[in-house]
Amino acid sequence: MPKFTTAVCDKIKSYFQAGYKPTQEQWYAWFQAIQDGIEGHKHHETGGCYKGKGDAAPVEFPDTWHDQHLKNIRAWRRRLCARPDLAALASPKYWTGEEGQNWAGALVSDGEYLYVGLEGWPARALKLDPNTMATLDHWTGLEDQILCRAIVVKDDHVYAGLRTSPASVIAFRKQDMQKTATWEADEGLNECMALAWDKTHVYAGLNTSPARVVKLKPPTLRHISDWVGSVEHLGCRSLLYNGEHLYAGLSGFEGKVVKIDPAEMQTLAQWNLVGGPMNCRALATDGGYIYAGFYDAPAVVKKLRRDDLTVAGTWTGDEVQEYCAALCYNGEALYVGLATWPGRIVKLTVPDLQFVAEWEAEGEINQCQALAWDGLFLYAGFNTSPAKVARTIMS
Repeated sequence: MPKFTTAVCDKIKSYFQAGYKPTQEQWYAWFQAIQDGIEGHKHHETGGCYKGKGDAAPVEFPDTWHDQHLKNIRAWRRRLCARPDLAALASPKYWTGEEGQNWAGALVSDGEYLYVGLEGWPARALKLDPNTMATLDHWTGLEDQILCRAIVVKDDHVYAGLRTSPASVIAFRKQDMQKTATWEADEGLNECMALAWDKTHVYAGLNTSPARVVKLKPPTLRHISDWVGSVEHLGCRSLLYNGEHLYAGLSGFEGKVVKIDPAEMQTLAQWNLVGGPMNCRALATDGGYIYAGFYDAPAVVKKLRRDDLTVAGTWTGDEVQEYCAALCYNGEALYVGLATWPGRIVKLTVPDLQFVAEWEAEGEINQCQALAWDGLFLYAGFNTSPAKVARTIMS
């Protein structure tokens, strides 16, 4: 079994401490070693969860941890081969939509390509080359298929959630962005605002009263079951799967986060933001805590314990850091997308939520609505006409 040990980590670290500058070929070899080590660990004896003895026992990593790290490594390796001059890539680069391609409301990366959901009439989903930020392929909805607010990638398909009445989810092949399936909710169940996925299912959060999360079987999008909130739950605005449970960010008279058993689609725990912001627009996790972002002035991010959803920390923005619309964790820091004029991204330390830096979009590029990370770059989608997506590195 290939191994990537602490000794290898220390060796690479010593090169940097000595001021050594690795070549492009050495970077590639190192990342190949890391990938081989993770893949070997994934399939070692237990099929993914190594159970050692003594100090090493037990350590378990959910599939999402493994998939995210492999995705990041592939992205780094791809970029280093294509563009070894990484220093020059630190400057922001923008994708701008064509006429009619408005409002970038959703972003996701699979480590190779970037997928963008547009909240226009009709809705659109696009596949971008992250090296050039050029459009490679796209899907355009019918006249009644509007407002793509959510997008995820699972296996060889892309799934887009539409804010239609009734709500709908569209499945596309990653290869050519051709539609393969559509799920449409029953009458009166409107607006898909969020999507999440686990090993076997895709979940759609609906902006209904009470809130609803729908469990679908990909790639055909066959309906399996629903979680339905109580009368106090007025709409699902965000969804997160952390490798074990679903978490739903809700709107209402008080902001709420609900922990859901994905097998039985039953409520396990709930947290209410008493007297605070009402709209939980974003969720993220670092594997230990759940982070909930609230669309309020100033913006608020709550750190919640994943077991019982009790509060373990809070970040509150200053007078210009308003309206959290997106969160993204990249393995080191938490990024907060703000729907301000101009759009902003705030970088926070994890897990203590201390301010590190702020990035501000150029000119009249307003309202950051979506964030994605591919292992090297951070991407931000903006609510502009035409739509814009920025690619940047935040120090």
